[in-house]
Amino acid sequence: MEIDYRSDNTIIFTIARMNPPTPGHLSLIQKLLETGVEKNQKEVYIILSNTNDNNENPISCSEKINVLGKMDNDSKNMINSLKNKIIDETENVEKRKQIENIHIKLICIPESSNKNIFTIVNEIFLQKRKIKDINIILVIGDDRKNLLDSTYNFLSKNPNMHSLDGIIMEREDMGKYKKLSSDPDALKIVDIQSVPTKAISASFVRNIVKYDLYDKFEELYRPYLDDNKIKTLYEKIKIGLHLPDAQKKSEKENPLKYKYPKINENNSFNFITGIMSDLKKEFPELNIIYDSTEKIQSEINKKYTYIYGYQCEDATKCECFGLKIFSDYINVDHIKYANGSDCKLSGNDILTRLNRVFWKLKSKKITLYDVATLNVTNNPEHKIKMWIFNILLHGQSWYNRHFYKQRTYDTDMKFNDIFRKKTFTPVLIQQINRKFNSLVVDKNTTFEEFAKRADAIWKNKETTNENRKLWYNAYIIMENYIIKNKKLKYEYFTLELTEPPIQQISEIKISEKSPSKRKTIKRSLEKEEEIPTPSSNSRTKRQRYSGGKKYTIKRKINTNKYYGNK
Repeated sequence: MEIDYRSDNTIIFTIARMNPPTPGHLSLIQKLLETGVEKNQKEVYIILSNTNDNNENPISCSEKINVLGKMDNDSKNMINSLKNKIIDETENVEKRKQIENIHIKLICIPESSNKNIFTIVNEIFLQKRKIKDINIILVIGDDRKNLLDSTYNFLSKNPNMHSLDGIIMEREDMGKYKKLSSDPDALKIVDIQSVPTKAISASFVRNIVKYDLYDKFEELYRPYLDDNKIKTLYEKIKIGLHLPDAQKKSEKENPLKYKYPKINENNSFNFITGIMSDLKKEFPELNIIYDSTEKIQSEINKKYTYIYGYQCEDATKCECFGLKIFSDYINVDHIKYANGSDCKLSGNDILTRLNRVFWKLKSKKITLYDVATLNVTNNPEHKIKMWIFNILLHGQSWYNRHFYKQRTYDTDMKFNDIFRKKTFTPVLIQQINRKFNSLVVDKNTTFEEFAKRADAIWKNKETTNENRKLWYNAYIIMENYIIKNKKLKYEYFTLELTEPPIQQISEIKISEKSPSKRKTIKRSLEKEEEIPTPSSNSRTKRQRYSGGKKYTIKRKINTNKYYGNK
């Protein structure tokens, strides 16, 4: 995935002890500058540790800044000397101006128990909090490269972070000269000019001071600092070397956990881009449109955005599905609802394809409310609850069969299977037969059998509308009995997509039959009254975007109505 580095969405920084700053550190700072110029940045950051409590940290952070350069002032300091050197070696006039104008901001980690490297990085991060795709580049020495993983683990929790990349600076021969400097006799005879700049570590410089080799120290810093600063730095280090000995830490190096650049899987921008791409592949015949306007689900006080799938540009007729995208989950809001009359795909086809997209996500949970109803006559008021009908027919709901399951699915299945095979009560037999004005059910009629008989009547194209109504009125008596007496168990409001058994994944195929065989049955979806309704205003116009295409969709949307599922 190509990363879009822009001047407004990029942060470049390094983390270092630099105790004291050395010419070797300038190679890291030079890379920081060059990366900032390449990414068109006005500012890059050096985050410095504030530790000054042992002989390996002999000077304070403020003293480091005084040597490196305070706010790009005109006095001779290490950063300005480096910038002038780079400018002199650069022929491109525009690039020279960029190097001159880029600001290197030095930041000390405050001496506070609740402040650390990552809280400082986060404060820099928050300056760009309105940007949804922030890219971070950490320039780091090879000896501290494991900070890359730690930085990613910390910042990836922020959904605005798009990516983290690391530039690891190899410091050739640093170990060799660090070891050499621990021997005073070897250090006395070493030619400073022969030491590679990248090999000059803080340990090397501290040992020069430790063994009172001021001439070598002066020769080392003369290209970067004036005489007063060289002398002051030497004296500060000398004093600091009398601090307590540092505790020896394990130098075990762990391999990097991630491959860089690392894209943040929690980033909302990345997630929307990814799911839009997958939906367009699964539904090539649809316009997949993302409405980035944030709305509030009032009953849970959570923000969400919307993704729609349309089969044409008239959103009032061919809306095949709608998804609510929350920060931590996706809700399948509706499939072929009121605006889906001209959607040529079957509900089975749509949900099967959606599931294939959802199973790729893994990191997001997928939820829905099963409050679908089925209209079985030409009267729009004659609706039955789909979940009750399917449980009586098949032992589980339509969504259960598509791998959406409630928390108590296993126990509910056992309970419901026992009930659907039970026979009608005498009172129920009397009420239903009275509706038919004949003996249609008896003491041997089971709930499953009656549902199947009703299903056959409603499927039959030859069935008159009068007979459909008759069976509807009889069926509703049974449905009301089930609801009133809680005869079936089904938490329709807690359904969540589960992984299918491995052997079934290969069997999931798109249905070629579209629309459904039940051409005579008009389906509609309706939320039950007890479902809380979000409080939002009705709108008459929405603008949504699909790739580079802009659609202005005209339709009256009553967002006070809580849309249902299939």
